[in-house]
Amino acid sequence: MTKWGIFTLSQIPDQTRRVEVFYADLPHFDLAENLGHDKVRIAEHLFSNYDVVTSAQVYAAAITQRTKRIGIDTAVAVVPIYHSLRTASDFALINILSRGRLDFGIGRACPAHAERAMRLAAERVPPYVYAHHALIGLRSRD
Repeated sequence: MTKWGIFTLSQIPDQTRRVEVFYADLPHFDLAENLGHDKVRIAEHLFSNYDVVTSAQVYAAAITQRTKRIGIDTAVAVVPIYHSLRTASDFALINILSRGRLDFGIGRACPAHAERAMRLAAERVPPYVYAHHALIGLRSRD
């Protein structure tokens, strides 16, 4: 069986309309669910005009309240800029709110400008960030 989904970067060329883009983007998730898609995938980009979503946690939580069936993927939550236990706790709550529809994707990289803004160095990324998936106990819906 073929699975279908959508991936959104919530992009908008005119940065003066950042707020509007959320109200334009969120209905796409409703539409994807109504069309029978299996997944929605969201990304985050802090300190960027590439994507207006600055927190996969917050956006995923909003999507859980708009949809009932469709899976929600993070591509990716950039863990070096968050505290590991806070991240695990937030995504565990999102998984509960979604009734198990979350597929939690993490990454350790963040753009150099975000590293500078957050005063982070790549070598400071703790090795246990890769244990988030096991810590939260999320399972794929495949």
